[in-house]
Amino acid sequence: MLSKSQIKFITRLKQKKYRVQEGLFIAEGLKTVTELLESSLELYHLFTATSFYSYADKETIVSEIELKKISSLKTPNQVLAIFKIPKQRLF
Repeated sequence: MLSKSQIKFITRLKQKKYRVQEGLFIAEGLKTVTELLESSLELYHLFTATSFYSYADKETIVSEIELKKISSLKTPNQVLAIFKIPKQRLF
């Protein structure tokens, strides 16, 4: 179950100024999220309709209605993840 503050936090991340301020970005879709989980990016939190990942401390199982509230897509997928934006290295 998502609280109102969590929904507000996630929907704020749809705007660039809040993504930069928080250092986080949203990824949606099974294939996209799976590829990002396999990469070197650090997972902040994972929201799924059904649990098929093993991130118990960072995973929240939500209903399809809640997933629709936080999704930016017209037809939301089964998974939405928030990742930390990596720091850019200066050479």
